[in-house]
Amino acid sequence: MTQPTLTLLYDGSCPLCSWEKRRLMRRDKHGLLGFIDIQSPAFDARVYGVSMQALMRRLHGITHDGRMLVGAEVLIASYRAVGWWWAYIPLSMVPRRLMERAYGWFADHRYELSRRFGHWFGVVCEKESCRR
Repeated sequence: MTQPTLTLLYDGSCPLCSWEKRRLMRRDKHGLLGFIDIQSPAFDARVYGVSMQALMRRLHGITHDGRMLVGAEVLIASYRAVGWWWAYIPLSMVPRRLMERAYGWFADHRYELSRRFGHWFGVVCEKESCRR
């Protein structure tokens, strides 16, 4: 098995985040992405040198050479890894500040968005986190 070029530290309690993870996994034919659920009981944020609060606020990814990516940068890198040019090229052209603001808004509202719009994606959010 090949070593992932990017490992995403994702929030497994977020239905939309888990849905996107499954989509990426299906598309990742070469094993370029790895996934670690930060909500897993075995997960320890200290291993990665970042606080759990930071991980809950924004998606983090670790490159094969140990660099930490955060926020929209992780999305762009993961879409590039699976060949979704139709997603990463336009996202790469959006001014970084605007992209981070838009991604930040999504990240801050991901549970509410899962509750309100998850059914559009076949996602049901019945967890306590979606009632906030």
